[in-house]
Amino acid sequence: MTERLIAKLYEMMQFGLLASLGGLANYLYVTVNQERPFSFWLMVVNLMLAFYVGNQVGSFLPDSAYRDGFIMASGFVTYPILAFMEQRVSRVLASVGDAALNRWIGDSTKRDKSED
Repeated sequence: MTERLIAKLYEMMQFGLLASLGGLANYLYVTVNQERPFSFWLMVVNLMLAFYVGNQVGSFLPDSAYRDGFIMASGFVTYPILAFMEQRVSRVLASVGDAALNRWIGDSTKRDKSED
């Protein structure tokens, strides 16, 4: 079990560090392009978010010659990926949750109409 845990942590570090390089490139690109002042803490936040997104994207990708590039690119486009996940995933989870509650508890719209 310990060996599996160490292997999983190694994989997460690999995905996260690759994506963090992409996140760092994005932060520097935006900072220079928009002539913003450098902020260490904003850079750290950007790196942490890129680390998270890299692990999310990396867990879906099969082993291939292009995987590392995709993970670095996902770190570069962290904010659009997070916005996509927020919109789409929350919508899917809401519909799945509604379907599950309707199956377990019953359709509340039918009950409300019968009470009138």
